[in-house]
Amino acid sequence: MDPVAAEAALDDTVRPRVTQFGDALLVVLRAANLEKGEEPEDLVSLRLLALPGCLVTMRRTRVRSAEDVRIKAMEHPAAFKDVADLIVALTARVQDRLQELLEELGDRLDDFEDRIAAPDDSPERSDIAGLRRSMIALRKSLMPQRDALARLASEAHLLLGKKHEKMLREEAQRAARLLDDVESSRERSLVLMEELAVESTEQLNRRIYFFTVLTAIFLPLTFIAGALGMNVGGIPFADHPSGFLAVLGVLGLLGIGIWLWLRRQQWV
Repeated sequence: MDPVAAEAALDDTVRPRVTQFGDALLVVLRAANLEKGEEPEDLVSLRLLALPGCLVTMRRTRVRSAEDVRIKAMEHPAAFKDVADLIVALTARVQDRLQELLEELGDRLDDFEDRIAAPDDSPERSDIAGLRRSMIALRKSLMPQRDALARLASEAHLLLGKKHEKMLREEAQRAARLLDDVESSRERSLVLMEELAVESTEQLNRRIYFFTVLTAIFLPLTFIAGALGMNVGGIPFADHPSGFLAVLGVLGLLGIGIWLWLRRQQWV
C-alpha cells in the first residue's frame, strides 16, 4: 500500500474528500450516527481506501451503513463483482441512512408546526433552536460531501467503469437534494422560531392590555375610596346609617359607566 495513501486514510481530518494516490483511491464520507444517546448532527467519518482487488474501510465509531453492506456481501456474494460495486453500494447506503435521518428531523418539524397551531400545546423555543442547530451542523457536513461525490463521479479512475460513474452521478445528485432538504428544514425552523416569538409577544401584549383595562376601571374608584377614607371632618355620609351601602352603589355605578365607555371606544 502506498504509505502516503495510508497516512491520508488515517488522518484526523474528517472532512469529506476524494483523492487519488496512483492506483489507490481514498474516499472519505460522513455517515449518520444512529447510536443511542448521540446527537443527529454528530455525523461519523467513514473512510474507503480502494486498491485493485481490495477495499479497506476504516472508522473510529460504529457505522451502520458499512455494516449493512457487509451483511449483504456475506449473504449475497454475487451481488458485488468488484471494488467499484462496493464503493457504489457503500455510498448509496450512506445516502439512504442520511435520508432517513433527515426524514426523522422533518417529522419533528411537522410536529412542531402542528403544536404551534394548537392553542395550548406550543413547543419550547429551546427545542426548535436545538433542531435548527442540528440542521446547521448537518449543512456544514453535507456541503463538502456533495462536492466530494460530484468529484468522484466526474473524475475518471481505473477502478471505476462507465456504469459506476453513472451510478455515482446519481448519488451526487441525491446528495445535492439532501442538502436542499437540510436548507429547507433550516429555513422552516427559523420561521417556527419567529412564529413562536410572535405568539409569545401577543400573549404578553394581551396580558398587559388586560391589566391596563383593570387599572383604567379601578383607578377612579381607588381615588374616591381613598378620599372618603381620610380621617378629617366633613366626609359625606359619615354619620348616615346607610352611607357605606350608598358609597358602594356609587362606586359600582361608576365602574359600570367606565366599562361601558371603554366598550363604546372599542378599547375592550
